[in-house]
Amino acid sequence: MATTAYFYGTSNYRLHQHVQANSVYRKNFFSATIHNDFIIQADYSQSFTGSWEWEAGAKITGKNSRNRSRFDVYDAENDDYRHDPDRAADFIYRNRIYAGYVNMSLKVNKWSVSGGWRYEGRVIGAVLKSREVSVP
Repeated sequence: MATTAYFYGTSNYRLHQHVQANSVYRKNFFSATIHNDFIIQADYSQSFTGSWEWEAGAKITGKNSRNRSRFDVYDAENDDYRHDPDRAADFIYRNRIYAGYVNMSLKVNKWSVSGGWRYEGRVIGAVLKSREVSVP
């Protein structure tokens, strides 16, 4: 079984603000976000001699997310917008969950006994490129 989902969204706004009676403060902000989520799973079971049953499986769940934003401030002298890198960002986030299991069961008359092992681990990473900060 495999499942995947995809999302893309954007936001955009423009603000004109008067700081003093004769000056104008303007800024533009743009932000775009992309999300991609997925799940991959496999399970297997096998019966032996009618009494024993063995099961095993694995699953990977993942999330990738990226947000880019740009911030521009109006430059009245040049009548143009200038990029402000201190307010912009490029953020990347990744999350993975790995899981696996093995189970063995025995059925005798009305009784059953089962035992197994399960492992689950997670790897998370985030990078904020515009600030040169990262999380391992």
